[in-house]
Amino acid sequence: MPKKYQNGPFEHVSWPAEKKEAIEVFEQWHDFLANKCRFSSSEEAQKAFADVKAQLQNNDDQDLIPSVLLTQVRKAIATHDLPSEWLFGQLDVAHHFYGPVQIKDAKELKSFITRWEAPHAYLSAKLADAAYTWQRKLIDELTMGFFVVDMLLRLPEYLEKGRVFVPLSELEHANVSVQQLKQGERTDAVQRLLWKQTIRARDAFAQGQPLVRELERKYRGTVKKNWLTALEYINEIEKRKYDVWSIPIELSTKQRFQIFVLSVIGRGASKARG
Repeated sequence: MPKKYQNGPFEHVSWPAEKKEAIEVFEQWHDFLANKCRFSSSEEAQKAFADVKAQLQNNDDQDLIPSVLLTQVRKAIATHDLPSEWLFGQLDVAHHFYGPVQIKDAKELKSFITRWEAPHAYLSAKLADAAYTWQRKLIDELTMGFFVVDMLLRLPEYLEKGRVFVPLSELEHANVSVQQLKQGERTDAVQRLLWKQTIRARDAFAQGQPLVRELERKYRGTVKKNWLTALEYINEIEKRKYDVWSIPIELSTKQRFQIFVLSVIGRGASKARG
């Protein structure tokens, strides 16, 4: 995964101190649920997370979430008037990170992203005064786009961990096996399969793009830069004929400069092509 790739619309925003503290807490929460728990299987994790969610909603004692982190989470919720479900609801799907993941179809992919990634983005959007009901639909789309780009950039890593975020129905339709993807076979069928994923990402970015215009000026430039950067990664994947295995995909200094200029002068994403 490129070290400088951002995987959400509000990454790299220059937040004031109090909001930055909350953002860091959200990141710790997200990371803890996905990476820091000790479960031997997805089934064990699912039961434990369900129990903890019920305990948190009832204000009962629990012994999974570190007390320091939970205190910080509750403080952020109270300070910024956040819906607790945006945080606690992530417990419903965090078990996916403790065992093999296979996504059945496009509907299941959308459901997973909407329940895991989107609420995380809503929290940042709320701090930017951009999490109203109609805006959350746009955030859902942007989150889909960022997730798919991230998935493509990290495809070998994810497959090695047994995480197959390319819908199985699309693999079957393309007559491509998970093993072929894992081995990095660059057949026409594999290229068409990954092309479909880039189309999914492009469509999501197009559907979510109106959010940029609704943001306050102090947030707009960074969010647009993130959006243009993700689109340029798609361009780069296409230029390499969907070879995401050979070497890590990085953007050049020239590409990053062009993205910066476009994020400032306000032209469309189509101008971001290198």
